[in-house]
Amino acid sequence: MLKINFPSKFYKNTGAIDGNVTLYVNKEIKISKITLFFKKIQKINIEYNNEAFKNYNIAENRLVIDKSFDIDIYGNKNNTINYQNLRFGKYEFPFSFLLPYESKIHGSDRNANNLNNKIINGGSTKLISYHNDVCVMVENTYQFSAKVFYIENDKNEIFTSEISNLNILQETDPKQKLKVSLKVFNILFYVIKKTLYIKHDKLFYFSGDLVNIEIENIKIKSIIHIEIYENFKFIDGFVRSKKIAEEIVNSCKNKNFINCNIKLPYNCAATCEEETFSVEIVLKIKFRYFKNEVVINKTLNVINPIYGNLNYEEYYPHEVVRFSNLFIEF
Repeated sequence: MLKINFPSKFYKNTGAIDGNVTLYVNKEIKISKITLFFKKIQKINIEYNNEAFKNYNIAENRLVIDKSFDIDIYGNKNNTINYQNLRFGKYEFPFSFLLPYESKIHGSDRNANNLNNKIINGGSTKLISYHNDVCVMVENTYQFSAKVFYIENDKNEIFTSEISNLNILQETDPKQKLKVSLKVFNILFYVIKKTLYIKHDKLFYFSGDLVNIEIENIKIKSIIHIEIYENFKFIDGFVRSKKIAEEIVNSCKNKNFINCNIKLPYNCAATCEEETFSVEIVLKIKFRYFKNEVVINKTLNVINPIYGNLNYEEYYPHEVVRFSNLFIEF
């Protein structure tokens, strides 16, 4: 059995990513090579329900990154033997790399949109959103797989691992506390100036989590609408927004502090910002202040894990053989 394991469930797109290829052997084999395959895939489908707009439908399936790397299975680079004998047991081949945030696209890979020769590695996300006039389906995935080339009965054989999805999280707005200044003025001068503080309890949320919202120094008599929107933006100016959660609370003039919980849906998409599109999860707080409607927006960092394989272990009585670490350079 062949698996790719990542010790952490989530990785930031600017940090080091480490993992290992684990090979379980139940008979003696001769392996000649282990190759890692890393792909970044984007799928974008925008389908209009109205026949008059069918020509504006978009269906893109882009292979943004397609890399392969050979793992050193010998440990000694001067070794002249072209295979490695593995006996019954468990073997680990570690690797690590830095995911490039900006990378050049070669001339043959440039598409008609002219992406400024950059690859922006946003978060792993999956969005399926239905609107009155259009259906939007988006995926941004990072996939790993591995192949072991081995010799059996003097024949070259190959077996391949299942695809492992790497979950990349993206930090679009790292602040938990937002300072908001409200001003009411006439032609000559300010009449009233007020400062509010909007705070949520975590830097990152999983889909399905409760978001705790605190509003400090409110002291306003008003009905406050606390809403969460799922926004999708495409490079050509296409924008769709959908309300996915809402809570209503009452405020009065002698109340300085408001606390409210609002639940993210389990199918909520993850935060993602790419060169051609973005997915945002936006917290909106709405109320009236001196007959004016106030709308405060705050972006939330949401993670929606995409799992590619099951994590399970097989027991082997022998000690795990761990090979030297491979550092991958793009």
